[in-house]
Amino acid sequence: MTFNRRFAAFVAAVAVSAVLVSGCQPEYDQLKPNQVKWAMSVIAVADNDEQKAAIQEMTSQLAGTLAMATNVTWLAKPEEAAAALDKAAGTPGVDLVLLNTASDNLQAVAQKHPEKRFAVLGDENVPQLSNVRTMRHDHNRMMFLAGFLAAEANKESSAPFSVYVDKVRPTTDSDWQLVLAGVRFAGRKDAPVQVPKDAILPPTTNTGKTGTSVQKATLTGRSLLLMDEMPDEVWAKIQDRGMKIIRTDQSTKGLAYQSNSVAQPSSLLQEAVKEESQLLQEGKWSAGQAVEVPAKQIYQLTQPGLFLDKSLATRLELINDQLASGALKPGTW
Repeated sequence: MTFNRRFAAFVAAVAVSAVLVSGCQPEYDQLKPNQVKWAMSVIAVADNDEQKAAIQEMTSQLAGTLAMATNVTWLAKPEEAAAALDKAAGTPGVDLVLLNTASDNLQAVAQKHPEKRFAVLGDENVPQLSNVRTMRHDHNRMMFLAGFLAAEANKESSAPFSVYVDKVRPTTDSDWQLVLAGVRFAGRKDAPVQVPKDAILPPTTNTGKTGTSVQKATLTGRSLLLMDEMPDEVWAKIQDRGMKIIRTDQSTKGLAYQSNSVAQPSSLLQEAVKEESQLLQEGKWSAGQAVEVPAKQIYQLTQPGLFLDKSLATRLELINDQLASGALKPGTW
């Protein structure tokens, strides 16, 4: 198939797919490099209009510099990802499908189309397949910043903040040590309190009665760091406490506690589009692995006004720069 025929098939098939998914006819001006070498379909839930504009500009540049045809399907809600993924994977000419949101049918679609490449952002449960890979932030930097931001969000309280975990992490756990390093960097000398699921929702016995929880930890402080994703039923038990949430996941799912979130990992979408395009062009794309994508900003403040330090956003930029350059080393704290 020639490049022109390949491009024509891609555009025609994507047009039909986009109409079925979004209900409107998209524009394809950004999909017109002189020769199409690679074609990528991006399925995403946008954080805001600025992100949409940035991705649009980036795909236009990729068309000219890398002969990359890129279609972006913006979803109104994450639940639409499954249908969009199925149609994108079945589109002739598509080399890679990039998702910034979880899709329950990823494994089935990837196995159905072994000739396609799939990349998914975040730490979701991604199948270990030869044509699928996970892309995430620098994990160590993220956990360090999580501890720092949770301590900053807790400045109104003299009590240590709380950390939600599925099960209590041992003192040797690397993620826990990085969180503690972030707390010390923020100037707090007290250690946060781990609160496991069983301390909030005691397990039931075989008779259906609620058993006695073996965990004695209780929620403390004004902020709550989620080292593990909290089930909605757990949040329902504690939401009236008004605690400020710091998330460590990159999920775009409609979580019940989202309105209380003050900080969470920033979107990887722009960095991922650039990274995947470059690797395809260089013939270096590989799957079956989790890769860390360099990003200038790992965390975003979703409600900066709820922090006592009104200059925290500026400080966070400087800290990110120091982490990226190596001037700040989490392990030394």
